Amino acid sequence: MTLKTVLKNFLNYADTLEAQKKLGKDLYEVDFQKLKALTEELKHDKDYATSEGLKEVNRRKNRYKDILPYDYTRVILSEYPGVPGSDYINANYIK
Repeated sequence: MTLKTVLKNFLNYADTLEAQKKLGKDLYEVDFQKLKALTEELKHDKDYATSEGLKEVNRRKNRYKDILPYDYTRVILSEYPGVPGSDYINANYIK
């Protein structure tokens, strides 16, 4: 699928959400709840572990307590000797 097609589909979907909202149906909320449920499911999947972000030494580095980087794709900083958690930043590589 081309980028142009993806963008066109997204804009059509956004238009649909807006039209439904005017009719009193908040599909944004429905999508948000689906996303929240999926996030809860993924917490139990080892491929989506977030153990580094949950470590006490790293918790204060997270802006939000429920948005953590996946261990498998997280950005790992150069470790500073003698400083626990110095290799942690709340960031993931994406493609």
